[in-house]
Amino acid sequence: MLASTQLPLLAGQVTQADAANLPNPVVSTLPKNLGFSAASGDKEFARLSLNVQAGRSRRLFGDLTATAGGTKAVEWDVKIRCLDESGVQVGARSAASKNHTTTGAVTISSSLLFTAPRTGSYTCLMTSHTSASDYSLTAQAGTTFLKASPVDEGPAQQWHNPDCDSAGQLSSCVYLGGPNPTQRNLLRDDNSVVRPWTAPSGATTADFRGVLGLTTCFSTTASCRSQDRGSSSGSTVSSRFDVTQLNSSGTPCQVTRGLLVTSTFSKEVHHFTLPLEVDDVPISNACGSRDFTVSIFTGLVSGNPVKVDGTRNSVPQDPACATTGPSACEVETWAFAVGNR
Repeated sequence: MLASTQLPLLAGQVTQADAANLPNPVVSTLPKNLGFSAASGDKEFARLSLNVQAGRSRRLFGDLTATAGGTKAVEWDVKIRCLDESGVQVGARSAASKNHTTTGAVTISSSLLFTAPRTGSYTCLMTSHTSASDYSLTAQAGTTFLKASPVDEGPAQQWHNPDCDSAGQLSSCVYLGGPNPTQRNLLRDDNSVVRPWTAPSGATTADFRGVLGLTTCFSTTASCRSQDRGSSSGSTVSSRFDVTQLNSSGTPCQVTRGLLVTSTFSKEVHHFTLPLEVDDVPISNACGSRDFTVSIFTGLVSGNPVKVDGTRNSVPQDPACATTGPSACEVETWAFAVGNR
C-alpha cells in the first residue's frame, strides 16, 4: 500500500465532477432540446473556442442529460475533445458511457484537461454517440453544457490507465474478480505510467479530478473475456480517490484520501462512470518536495467481475483515432491535477 498509518492522512471529498469551483467559467449550454439516434453519428451538443498559450492548460467539464423514447437498453456516451485550427484532434479526448434504460432523464458527466502543444486558438467539443435505432434520445436544454476554466492554468498534468480495447482482449486490460484480484490501486499498480506532478512554486493547494470507468461482465457480454464473465444481475464496487505528496526521496510523505464510495450498477446499465474529486489539497513544505501522485482504489464487493475501461491508443473505426500510434487517443479512466494560488 502506498499509504501507511505512519503517514499524515487528510480528509478529502468525492463528488460528481462539476465546474462549481471554477470562477467565471466559459460556458456553452444547449439552448433547446435536441434529439439524436444511431443515425446521427457523433452528434455535437456544445462547443467552446479557447485561446491557449503553449504548455498551458484548461479544465473542461461537461454534462449531457438525455431522456429516451423507449426502455430498451441502448448505449450512449459523452466525449470531450479539442481541435486545432485545422480541425485535427489535439491530445487525448475523454469518453464516459453507460446504457440508457429508462424514459426518464439520465446524466453522464465527464471532464478533460487540455494542454496546448503550441500557442493558438482551439475548439473544444462535447459530443455523443448512441446505439439507439428503434427510437431517439433527447438531450435536455439547460442541463446539457460544456464549461471551461476562463484563463490558462499550469503547469498541470493528466494521468491515464493502460490500453484496453472494447472487447477487453488486450493483455493490458485490468479485471477485478473472477480469476483476478478483487482490488487494485488504479493509476499506480495496474501498469500505468506513474509520473509525479510537480506543483507550481506559488501554489499553496491543488485540485485533483478523476474519472473511473467500469464495465460489468455478465455471461453474454461481448465486452469482456469469457473467463472473466459472471452470472449475476450486476456488480457492486467500492472506490476511493487518493492523492499522495512525495518527500525528497520520492517516497510517500502525506496522503489525502477521498471518501470510500460504494456503487451498484446492473447488467442493463452495463457501463458505469464515476467522476471523482479531491479539491484544495494542501501542499506541505515539510515534505521537502512538491511532487504528487494519484491512485483510484477500486474493489469488487459482489456480483459479476468488472473490467476497468482503459485508454484507447487507436480506434480503427474512427478516422480521428485510427493512426495515433503510441499516444493516447481516448481516455476512459483518468485523473488530472492543477495547482491553486
